[in-house]
Amino acid sequence: MQCCVEEKIYDFLIIGAGPIGIEAATIASQNGLDTLLLEQGSSIGFYAKKFAHLGMFSPWYYNYSPNGVKTLQDAGLFIHPKALYDTTESYLNNYLIPLAKTAKLVISYNTKVLKIGKSALAKTNLAGENRKKHPFRILCQRDGKKEFIYAYSVIDASGVYDTPLALGVGRVQAIGEEHNQSSILYQAIDKENAQHFEAKTTLILGQICCTAKSLNELQKYLTCNPKTKLIYVDETGLKPYISQLKNDIFTRRVESIRLANELLDSSSPQVRVIKKSGVFKIEKKEQGFEVHLISQKDHTIESLFVDTIVSNCGFRPDNSLYSELQVHECYASASPMNLASAMLEDTLDYRLTPSALGYETLTNPEPNFYILGSKSYGRNQGFSLHIGIGQTIELFSHILNKEKQEFLRSPLAEHQEVPFVVNKEEKLSTSSPLAPAKIQADQEQMYKTITENLQELIFQTDLKQKITYLSPSWTTLTGFSTQEFIGLDWQSLLHKDSQAQGLCQCNAFMSNQLETYREEFKILCKDGSVKWVEVNASILVDSNNVAYGTIGSMLDITQRVAVLKELQEKNKQLDRLSITDDLTGLYNRRHFNEVFEHEYERALRGGNDFALIMCDIDFFKPYNDTYGHQKGDDALRAVASVLQKSFTRRIDIVARYGGEEFVIILPATSQENAQKLVEDARKKIQALHIKHSNSDVSPYVTMSFGMICGRAIPSKNPDQLLTLADKALYESKKMGRNRLSVYYLE
Repeated sequence: MQCCVEEKIYDFLIIGAGPIGIEAATIASQNGLDTLLLEQGSSIGFYAKKFAHLGMFSPWYYNYSPNGVKTLQDAGLFIHPKALYDTTESYLNNYLIPLAKTAKLVISYNTKVLKIGKSALAKTNLAGENRKKHPFRILCQRDGKKEFIYAYSVIDASGVYDTPLALGVGRVQAIGEEHNQSSILYQAIDKENAQHFEAKTTLILGQICCTAKSLNELQKYLTCNPKTKLIYVDETGLKPYISQLKNDIFTRRVESIRLANELLDSSSPQVRVIKKSGVFKIEKKEQGFEVHLISQKDHTIESLFVDTIVSNCGFRPDNSLYSELQVHECYASASPMNLASAMLEDTLDYRLTPSALGYETLTNPEPNFYILGSKSYGRNQGFSLHIGIGQTIELFSHILNKEKQEFLRSPLAEHQEVPFVVNKEEKLSTSSPLAPAKIQADQEQMYKTITENLQELIFQTDLKQKITYLSPSWTTLTGFSTQEFIGLDWQSLLHKDSQAQGLCQCNAFMSNQLETYREEFKILCKDGSVKWVEVNASILVDSNNVAYGTIGSMLDITQRVAVLKELQEKNKQLDRLSITDDLTGLYNRRHFNEVFEHEYERALRGGNDFALIMCDIDFFKPYNDTYGHQKGDDALRAVASVLQKSFTRRIDIVARYGGEEFVIILPATSQENAQKLVEDARKKIQALHIKHSNSDVSPYVTMSFGMICGRAIPSKNPDQLLTLADKALYESKKMGRNRLSVYYLE
């Protein structure tokens, strides 16, 4: 293994040369960011090629970004698709691959990312912005050799299609599944591999859009060849077998799911549906497989022989890559928590919403680490390329401080129809029909489950999340009557700050068909106070085991949350104190030492101007001797306040270096502007009129400055800059103090 700590540090490292990785790398490179794209496979869209001959659910202009189209058109390489719906192969060859070449992306193929960490920091060291100054340290394996790559920002757009969920019960691998994994098809059937299913018996599992695609393709062979057989394993016993995505904007997907359900509901002798069973064991035979199914009802085992197994149970993100980073994930969907909460309506409605996108929803507790594309949706369905394109636009418009409209300029009229980004004042509508709800209420079970005398609040909802019951504890807990909330959405019980999170978690609970659900939320009481509650919920099923709603409880945990919040605030205060000078409130010398080298390295990479200033109060020892240390501290605080107000940009660093000495970093500042800012600060300090009778310069407190400035050059390292700035300060003192002396980088 080689570990080259002296290697360059990239502005951006992007993992995955799939659709969203290419889009993000294109914008980053076009805007002057030093970007490296890592791809585990041997080509662009390596995993997408497994779906090469599948038609896409969305019209082609949903999958081409405005920025990408303009880039190709400016180069004379844009090919207008002839059909409304592209195949994946056409999308790759006519758009994605040409875009990568036109943007001249730097791509490292056959490079597998093994782990992402931080230089000099463990997961438990520091938090928030304090981690930002340390670059990411990415362990990779390239062509069989391990190496480290360094970057200030990382985008994980590696997708999920190389990590399918297991086909065993509870998405735990069935016995024999790992050994036979290469013989099981985890992707959808397409016309390239469908020939292997003709006149064969195929076992299919899954309840997602990918399953519908497989069933649609297989139906062609069922129709033309009576020897073709289908066995569908229905794990839940709930109908429809494959649920429509509520308010789905893509009509082709709606029709695909409808046809798949019709096939499974048909009375065809070629189709068999085995209900409420799961795969327990798989054995490879000379021809085909022996599959052992376990009944969820009585745990009996049924064995059957099939030629082919298709597992379309979904995919999961490989979060082991960033397990050593501070990333907060939704326990149900395995997507980043900010995104899981904000994209809740998206998860429910499968469309972009004003709250679904925004820079804050793409951030993690780990600064400058972003998860984009299908991986950001975790286990959830409903991701489409236009959502990923919107994510890249939101992210880089914030990072580059540009208007989103700059990335939405396209020569295509079709792009005007696509909501890549949504302004908060806009509202989206859809004409897609909702799948009819099949609800069979079982009142007897409801009343058996609800206990009126519990201290905890008990609530019940239907499948549309409408409240059908609230126990009297609701009035005790909040002061509101129960009748005020009957018939409202479940989220109306929550404080407005928790409603989006509640919708997200409830949808993840329902869509993933979990047995139980637990989360913490805020609720608003009638007197205006706010309480915290722990919510636990379960799915209600009738005597036929068909789900008809949910039942849950709320427990007041306000006191517990208050104690935890107090502890968190104390930890934040400790973080702030660790980088702050107690007396002046400026950064301390420790923080200066940590950021100085990083800022100069940034200036070197960009070839930018850079200024370093050292300064101290003139004749400060005589001042202390004359007026006492208390007055001396007052003078230090007053001078520090002037310095802080004189250098106000977010990137400026003002620190107390020690005693009466201060140090200032001015990144990206010209010589002329740096001198003007320092001179203004010097004059303001003298204008404080702090009396100093023992000064040989002035009757008031004054300050001397030494500055090194100019274009950053490799021949000077940070230690040399400090020495030169100190030398310039000595020159000011030698020349009579209360002045600025400047040395120039050359």
